[in-house]
Amino acid sequence: MRQEFSAQGARAYWLSRQKSLASSPWTDPFELAVVEARLGGTEAMFASLEKAYQQRSVFLLYWIQTEPAFDSFRADSRFQDFLHRIGLA
Repeated sequence: MRQEFSAQGARAYWLSRQKSLASSPWTDPFELAVVEARLGGTEAMFASLEKAYQQRSVFLLYWIQTEPAFDSFRADSRFQDFLHRIGLA
């Protein structure tokens, strides 16, 4: 992955990371949501956040409010509704 980042940039790194996480059965959906947010995949990000909530992801509770990948989504009403629904707003 490091070689892809240095050769092709951040987007190539995140696409590679997405592929890696998607192929693993042990991936926490929150990790996938972070990658999807970095790639700008809004609908996929919200679907992964919902899945993380349903699976009671510990990462979700600890990191959703501080993870920089979500900064551009914080003003989105769907993101605010999600935080409120899970009790973090």
